[in-house]
Amino acid sequence: MHAVGDPSLLSGLHHLPQDATRSATLPDGSQLPIIGVGTIQMNGFNIPDVYLVDGVTVNLISVGRLATNHNISCCFYSNRCRLVMLGDGTRVGEAVLDDDGVYGLRFLQ
Repeated sequence: MHAVGDPSLLSGLHHLPQDATRSATLPDGSQLPIIGVGTIQMNGFNIPDVYLVDGVTVNLISVGRLATNHNISCCFYSNRCRLVMLGDGTRVGEAVLDDDGVYGLRFLQ
């Protein structure tokens, strides 16, 4: 699942009806409501079906969904992650391991 907390990051945002009971489950088991869905557009690269989750403070990109939907592989190293196209190995993105143990996306094209 891709998720953001800032609606300004999404184009084509569709808010879910208030009676919809969709939620995102956090690692601690708590749940936050999904209030919309849209597309992230970065440098000509689109990530569709990104959930707007009320209360999320970091943006989450699913490695599995990048592989399945975009044919992108993620190669993890000790302090960074390189995103490459599966077909030809072209680098299309990179993330750096932050002090809090989360990989921060530096670019995606």
